[in-house]
Amino acid sequence: MHGASAVELDFLIDTGAEVTVLSPVDAANLFGDQAHRLLSRLYPTAQIAGIGHGEAVEVPLTLVFRDPDEGPLYIRQPTLVMQPQTAAIGPLPSLLGRDVINRFALLLNPATETVEFTELDAAPLE
Repeated sequence: MHGASAVELDFLIDTGAEVTVLSPVDAANLFGDQAHRLLSRLYPTAQIAGIGHGEAVEVPLTLVFRDPDEGPLYIRQPTLVMQPQTAAIGPLPSLLGRDVINRFALLLNPATETVEFTELDAAPLE
C-alpha cells in the first residue's frame, strides 16, 4: 500500500535477501508504467546485487498481511523498487526479505504449499 493505492501482490520468500524488493511488474501495477523513473525523482536510489542487480528506489510502503482469524497486520517498511529489467533476465518476482521475515516465525507446510507467519513480538511494528 502506498498512500491510498493498494494492490494484492505475491512475494517470493527470500531468506538470502537483506531487504524486501518490489519487482518492476508489481511496481507498475502499484504506481503505473513509469514507476521507477517517477519514483527515482522523489526517493533515494540504491544499488542491489544478485540476479536483478541494478538501481533501485527506496520507497516507504505499508505492507498489509491478511489473517482470516486475526485481521490485518500493517508493517510500514521501506521497500526497494527495482528498475525495469532486460528481456534476457526475464520477469523477476517481488522478494520478501529478512527485514520483514525476521519479525516472524515461519512454518512451511509442503503438503498444502503454504507458509504460516507467526509474530515473534506482539509489540507494535513501525
